[in-house]
Amino acid sequence: MEVCLSILNTWHGRPEEKWNPQTSSFLQVLVSVQSLILVAEPYFNEPGYERSRGTPSGTQSSREYDGNIRQATVKWAMLEQMRNPSPCFKEKCQERGRGEENEREEEEGVNRGRDRKVIHKHFYLKRTEIMSQCEEWIADIQQYSSDKRRHTAQLREELLKLPCPDGLEPDGDEFSEKSAALILKDLPSQDAEKPSGSQESHCSEGQL
Repeated sequence: MEVCLSILNTWHGRPEEKWNPQTSSFLQVLVSVQSLILVAEPYFNEPGYERSRGTPSGTQSSREYDGNIRQATVKWAMLEQMRNPSPCFKEKCQERGRGEENEREEEEGVNRGRDRKVIHKHFYLKRTEIMSQCEEWIADIQQYSSDKRRHTAQLREELLKLPCPDGLEPDGDEFSEKSAALILKDLPSQDAEKPSGSQESHCSEGQL
């Protein structure tokens, strides 16, 4: 999904709102993302949608919008990163001269191996908190929308496969025991997901 913000020139806006190489800064980008996207109800930052705030239809649309964002977060920011870590965590110093690489081949091999473990170590250490947050999302979304549990169940399975990283003491089977009772819950059909609303196709200020 594209982050559509004037400061990134991915959304139209007044000239002073767009990126200016002479005056703009990375801090402006971070503040824009924090204030327009990382908020409780990003749906209402869509142009025109703020008028529906406080109405039954607006509340329903906002919650469905949040549900789609949360599902995409599990699918792409968690599952995809665990299965296919970003290249920056796999390889290092690819732009070095070939001769220098040959001289440091053994060292680089060790470093690449360490880099591959960065993502998995993060998810291993945070797995209990991650699943707790996902279960909260599921409990919330099931109050007003269809079941979005499939990606979370897949995430739980991937987390259960993670070995204890080198240098850490296993923390017992608490996570596995809690997961065992949940992992076999009924899942929705494996059919391809379909867009749940037309707002997903909008590329507007504040959309994830």
